Amino acid sequence: MLISTGGMRRSVLLGTVLMVIGQLFMFFSALYFQHPEAAKLLMYTGLGALIFGNGFFKPNVSTFVGQLYEPGDRRLDSAYTIFTWELIWVRLQLLSFVDFWVTRVIQPILNGGAFLLQPLSLSYV
Repeated sequence: MLISTGGMRRSVLLGTVLMVIGQLFMFFSALYFQHPEAAKLLMYTGLGALIFGNGFFKPNVSTFVGQLYEPGDRRLDSAYTIFTWELIWVRLQLLSFVDFWVTRVIQPILNGGAFLLQPLSLSYV
């Protein structure tokens, strides 16, 4: 393929950075819950950064999977199936299960601070 991957890699990097910034804004919005206006601004800014970051990230990762195979290769369809269902759907289901138990079990121990541990479970994805 003659498609340059430099632009796609920069796009994935930009998407990753935007999603990290979005997560940080969401974290700080939870810290400033005593000030509803500031918390709303931080939350909506974080959500916007997450949305734009995902827009840069996800389409290009799917394109990278497509470039692993030559045109006409019969394994291409199965690669998308494995990529889509195994790496995304199943891991997100496990992540939601872990997050549920983190907030239910550790919440009473940390006296309401269990939300600070949820970003740690993102490392499982």
